[in-house]
Amino acid sequence: MATRPKPALYESDAEYYALSYTWGAPTEHGPLSTPSDGPNCPILCNGKLLHITANLQCVLFRIRQLPGLVDKKLWIDAICVNQQDERERSDQVRLMANIYSTAAVVVSWLGEQDQHTEPAFALLGKLRAVSDHSPYLLDRLSKLSPDSHDYGDDEQMAAFSCRQSWVSVAHVFQRTYFTRVWIIQEVVLAKTVKVLCGGHELDWSVIAEASHFFSTSSWAQHLTSLFNRRKQQGYQHENRCVWARTLLHTLIRARNFKATDPRDKVYALLGLVHEYAQDKSGLIPAYELADAQPLAAAFTRSAIQILEDGGGDLLLLSCVEGEKYQQAATGRLPSWVPDWSSEEPTGLRVTGYERYAASGGLKQTPAIDRETLSLRLSGVRLDRVTMVGESKRAALRGEPFPKWLEIVESLETFYYGGKGAEHKLDVFWRTIIGNTAGYPPRLVSKSRSLGASFAKWFRETTSRAADHAREDREGSSAWHALVNRFQELLDARWDARSCDAVSASEYATPFSLSQHLRLFRTAKGYLGIGSECAQTGDWVWIVPGSRVPLLLRSLPLEPEQVHHPRRNRHRLVGGAYLHGFMEGEAVSPSATGSTMEGIRGLVEPFTLE
Repeated sequence: MATRPKPALYESDAEYYALSYTWGAPTEHGPLSTPSDGPNCPILCNGKLLHITANLQCVLFRIRQLPGLVDKKLWIDAICVNQQDERERSDQVRLMANIYSTAAVVVSWLGEQDQHTEPAFALLGKLRAVSDHSPYLLDRLSKLSPDSHDYGDDEQMAAFSCRQSWVSVAHVFQRTYFTRVWIIQEVVLAKTVKVLCGGHELDWSVIAEASHFFSTSSWAQHLTSLFNRRKQQGYQHENRCVWARTLLHTLIRARNFKATDPRDKVYALLGLVHEYAQDKSGLIPAYELADAQPLAAAFTRSAIQILEDGGGDLLLLSCVEGEKYQQAATGRLPSWVPDWSSEEPTGLRVTGYERYAASGGLKQTPAIDRETLSLRLSGVRLDRVTMVGESKRAALRGEPFPKWLEIVESLETFYYGGKGAEHKLDVFWRTIIGNTAGYPPRLVSKSRSLGASFAKWFRETTSRAADHAREDREGSSAWHALVNRFQELLDARWDARSCDAVSASEYATPFSLSQHLRLFRTAKGYLGIGSECAQTGDWVWIVPGSRVPLLLRSLPLEPEQVHHPRRNRHRLVGGAYLHGFMEGEAVSPSATGSTMEGIRGLVEPFTLE
């Protein structure tokens, strides 16, 4: 039985708790997963029949059994908001930030307990104790793994030696709760968060500290099949201003989270942004608008608002990954509008794009045509793509990547980008990781050890790929010939002693972080990596306002458009890394200001559609 409060709880002086949970099953697999996530469990609300989901019914039963919660007023969206009224949903979503920030406690319900809950919560409690009282042991622990035999005789360290307990922790973190976009706002804005999993309780700070431990140590890699580092960002209790820096940065950080209604990939973050961002967004939730394609309309409105609020920063354009990643349910989007419903870990990890400055710090404000949904911009057309290689995912799956080696073979021994001569092997290993390593990502300085690690990684990776190549006898012969020639180059560049002194994982880790990318070469012999949608014939542009080069695909002109001001039409393919051109080398050194006056003779106008 439940009641709807009148007036609204957050408008009264009464203390209340707010529930944070997922509508559907708490796990994707196992006994707690359910065949239906729909509201099919009946309860009485204000004397009337209301249907709720099984997971919500479970937490209501649990709350009645917990002395600290049974007599509390509780705000629950499925009960307090009429989910069938789109206008009410829009109005209530605008109030969510206030509701969760005003609540005395936010209760995070992970779902019913299973065989992993008790050992996981016990281990998390021990990890918290070590963090609070023995930081030197935590540092020691961070260098071990679940399979290590080096825990020693220390009683506190021995408590972490059971691999199955770590697997249980991984299972807890894999619950669907941690993939849900709404939890970001609900947890970050909360005064206090109490975590419930069945009958077990934890403070949220325990979850947050454990998440930080996994994100900054090698443990996530050791349990890679169970941990997802990308989603850990959602439940690290970071500074509110970090999450709410701008609407775009918040969208980027939350891209891999899920929502039942894909429009919530944007709307679920607006309260956080409106509350704490320095640059407030004028976007508001609008579920009630009768758009023919509601998702496309919502994402396009958000993109226009971001560009209008951006002050000449075109980071938004780097979030686009091409038509391959556009979801069919979204509808037709302009090429420059990201499809936020896509959960693929695409791109060059754009939250870290501050490390690049391809346009030398120049900015521009695009002209937005709201009727045609096109953008009018100016930029430098740098070069045309003439060769494309396999996706990085092919190498990660252990498949051969002959086109990569053919591209590198086609380059001159010394590469001349914007920074003078570099050996092509150094350019290659830097390019396929975007010249980025570490966590959080940062630019790689001169690093002999990382180059040697690449050489060792290459040998191990091509050895695995040989098994795939054997399935194609003719292809296998050509692949082995390519690998042998390439290995000779590596051996001349890095001797056996250098390779023996490093681990292949030093390079494998940054290589694995941005998988949905494709190597390419340009007509002038420049090497880059960009969207998997890249094709020969695409153009690399340096566009003021964009910190990375952009890949554009020319659109044919209709006869009546030859003399039209919208000539030079393109579709945006996505952002790219082009070695030697990531720090403004393509524009005049004198143009590192807020205008484009210094490169007026280099730029040309173009339209994105």
